[in-house]
Amino acid sequence: MESYDVVIVGAGPTGCSAASELDEGRRILLIDSGPLPQSKHCGGLLNEDSIKIVEGWGDIQKALISPIHLRLGYIDFDNDLIYETKRVFWNINRRRLSEIQLVKLPPHIDVKNHTRLIGYDENQNLVTLMERNGLKRKVEACYVLGADGVDSETRRTVKGRDLKKHLLIQMRVRGLDPNEETAWFIYDRETTCKYAWIIPKGDHVIVGTIQDDPDLSVTERLLTKISEFFGAELEVLTREGSYAHCITDMDDVMLGKGSVLLAGEAAGFISPSSFEGISYALQSGAAAAHAFNDGNPLNMYREACVPILERLETQLRKARRLFDEDLRRRYLESGMH
Repeated sequence: MESYDVVIVGAGPTGCSAASELDEGRRILLIDSGPLPQSKHCGGLLNEDSIKIVEGWGDIQKALISPIHLRLGYIDFDNDLIYETKRVFWNINRRRLSEIQLVKLPPHIDVKNHTRLIGYDENQNLVTLMERNGLKRKVEACYVLGADGVDSETRRTVKGRDLKKHLLIQMRVRGLDPNEETAWFIYDRETTCKYAWIIPKGDHVIVGTIQDDPDLSVTERLLTKISEFFGAELEVLTREGSYAHCITDMDDVMLGKGSVLLAGEAAGFISPSSFEGISYALQSGAAAAHAFNDGNPLNMYREACVPILERLETQLRKARRLFDEDLRRRYLESGMH
C-alpha cells in the first residue's frame, strides 16, 4: 500500500499553493476529481491580496489577458447610481493560472486527476480514493488537506456545517466593448439575489450573475437591462451554470478536525461580498502547508489563519451593507469603496 505524509484533495489554487509550499522531503499526493489543468466558472480577477502573491511568479504574465488592468465600477439599478472606484484588478485566464501552478509543482509530488476522495479513516490513517475507471484504492496518509472547493467531500468527512448554496450563471457575450477597462458589479433586486458582473475578456465579455431562482427568464431580464443601459445589442455565445457557496456568519468557517485541515472554499474562505476566492485560496493553502511543516498542524493552522479570518469578517460586514438597498446607497455615496 502506498503511503503519504499528506494527501491534498483538490488541485486548484488552494491545493497547488499548499503543495508548492510543503517541505521537499515530504511524500505528497495531490488529487483532483476533474481534468487538469482546471477551468472554472469565475470572474478571473486578481485583487490586491492575490497580486501581492503572484507578482513574484516569473511566468504570471502568461495568465494575463487583455485588458490586463481593470478598474472596479458599480452599477446600482435599485438606487439609480453609478460609481467608478480607484481599485484595480489584474485580468486573468483561469485555465492558464491553473497551468502555471501545476508546472510550478516540485517533481516529487504525485499528481492524479479524475480521482476523488470517498472516505477517510483517521484511526487507521487510511484514505479511500475512487479513480477514473471506477476502481477504489486505499492509501495511507498521516494528514489530509481538503482543498476541494465549494462541494467539498473532505468537509463532509469531518461533518462540517453546510454552506448556503447559490446558482452561479456565467455567459460569454458579444456586443459590449471587450476593451473597456472597467469591471462592473451590478446590483439589481429584480434579477440577482447578490450581484451580477461584467468583465471584458479579450475578444468577448463575460456576464455573470448569482441567483436563487433557476428560471432563465430572470437572466434574460438582466441581459435586457444591461443592453438598454449600454445601448448595445447583446449576443450570448455560451451559457454555463454551477453552484457557489458562501458563509452567512463566521460560524460557517471550519479549519479542520483532528488530522484533517480545510483550506480555500472548503473551509468557507470565500468573500461574502464579492464571492472572490482566489486570494483566500492562495493564502490559506500556503498557511496549511506551513502548519504541516512545523508540526501540530491544526493548532498552527488556526494561528496562521487569524489574519485571513479577520479579513473575511470584514468582508462579511461589507456584504451586509452592499446587499441592503439603503445601506448600499449610503456606502457607495460615502466613497468608502
